[in-house]
Amino acid sequence: MPVTKSAKKRLKINKKRKIYNIRYKNKIKVLFKEFKEAITSKQLDRVKKTLPLLMAALDKAGARGVIHKRKASRKKSQFARMANQLQRFITSSSNANSKENLPDLKSNST
Repeated sequence: MPVTKSAKKRLKINKKRKIYNIRYKNKIKVLFKEFKEAITSKQLDRVKKTLPLLMAALDKAGARGVIHKRKASRKKSQFARMANQLQRFITSSSNANSKENLPDLKSNST
């Protein structure tokens, strides 16, 4: 238990920040789950819809210190790469009319 006035204040602030951080991390997890489902079901329109939301959430979390800025940047790069792989696969398979499997998309978790 905190004794001094400043320690009590720090405890109060830390509790508020913990709630805030959990809220942001959960938002990123939900968006990532939607993005991953869209990737696995090969729905390019859903991927294009969820990717900007996911990028914005990562940017905001990185700027606010919820996650490290470089981690946010790294995740954004990975997600963009996954979306580009899907787009290349869809355009190449529609041109060749082949029944190839989707290239191995790295399973990233946040």
